[in-house]
Amino acid sequence: MSSLNPDLFYGRTFTQWGWNPNQQYWRKYLNDRTRTTENFTSGINYRLIRYADILLMQAEALTEQGQQNTALPLVNRVRNRVNLASLTGTYTQDAMRQLIRSERAKEFAGEGVRWYDILRWGLMDDQAGIDALKARDSDFTNFVLGKSKLLPIPQRDLDIDPGVTQNPGY
Repeated sequence: MSSLNPDLFYGRTFTQWGWNPNQQYWRKYLNDRTRTTENFTSGINYRLIRYADILLMQAEALTEQGQQNTALPLVNRVRNRVNLASLTGTYTQDAMRQLIRSERAKEFAGEGVRWYDILRWGLMDDQAGIDALKARDSDFTNFVLGKSKLLPIPQRDLDIDPGVTQNPGY
């Protein structure tokens, strides 16, 4: 494990930076020193895929094959990197699925992968899944079962190949 001090950011505490420690701040892919002059954008590279994603995808695949005991050390590698304790014990396949889903939600917050996870896991395949997401997110109002999982195929592509049919609902 590394020796990170979770109270320090670039060698200062939240208070020393003039931040309120009781508020939430978004720091991922931002340069703290120049964030306001950069209009809260940054030249920090946006990663398309990270090693943590590879590890959690492998853990997910192993879990789907019933190999939860092999998957757990991969989850722990991701957790240990940020000084979180290793998880121990034996997990059922369903419990490991839930654990991996939770780890992915935390690890990749703000990176644009959550929607694809939700689709891959089939959580939007029925109205109950849609209703559960709506209950947690009041902004989630325009998803239509049978339509919204797929994007429309651009008309120019349909014109080029008459064998291609438009996705349902468009």
